[in-house]
Amino acid sequence: SCFDVRYYHLDVRIDPAKEFIEGSNAILFSVVKDFDRMQIDLSSALGIQKIFLDGGNPLPFAREFNAVFLQLPAILAKGSVHELTVLYSGTPLPARRPPWEGGISWSRDSTGNPWVVVTCQGSAGANIWWPTKDHQSDKPDSMMISVTVPRGLMDVSNGRLRKVTELSDGWTRSDWFVSRPINNYNATINIGKYAHFSDTYVNGDTLTLDYYVLPSHLERARVQFRQVKGMMAAFEKYFGKYPFSRDGYKLIESPHTGMEHQSAVAYGNWYIQG
Repeated sequence: SCFDVRYYHLDVRIDPAKEFIEGSNAILFSVVKDFDRMQIDLSSALGIQKIFLDGGNPLPFAREFNAVFLQLPAILAKGSVHELTVLYSGTPLPARRPPWEGGISWSRDSTGNPWVVVTCQGSAGANIWWPTKDHQSDKPDSMMISVTVPRGLMDVSNGRLRKVTELSDGWTRSDWFVSRPINNYNATINIGKYAHFSDTYVNGDTLTLDYYVLPSHLERARVQFRQVKGMMAAFEKYFGKYPFSRDGYKLIESPHTGMEHQSAVAYGNWYIQG
């Protein structure tokens, strides 16, 4: 409770063949009360290479299960703003019964392409795949999610796609920006060979609707997802306007039964009614 997260930039490279993740998370935070020792969270299945505060020398740290305790070189004063950067890598715990028992699902679609998604609400927590302040009371004001995947695959995450970069090694990096506060368990990845189509929903303003599905299910999805506009109208009538219009609305086909990731909903009902 001594610090308040303002912004995350999660930047990861995910290798489905090796079931391996590596990268960094930059945590911008403001100090709520003076401190010189702080905690972040990362699954003990993942290793930490280095941690930096404000670009300085690597910090000493100690681990107790999924908790990481940092000893800072000086007291951070109330009201000051700082950036902590964590470099990490490893093999995240696999999901045993997604979405109910969380982790990474290292799946393949019916044509053999990698199909990788994450579910981490409940017992797992977001620390199962990225370093974070893993408490639902502290949402960042905004977040950048940068995901690098092998050639021929794409990643779909929360928010708006800012940029796609083809790297010199043949891998592809996608930068997604989330403009609204987001629970860390809602930050997501969806890696696969997707087909994409889009629509709009107009109710005073215009909401973009984007759909990412397996290519073999494209025509079924075009029919099934016609229900989205009626669903949106019903929910807005009874609960108010869709709150994430700046970040759009996406449905993304998943290999499990689905989950409510903010602005990037995982869909897994196999295109059946009810």
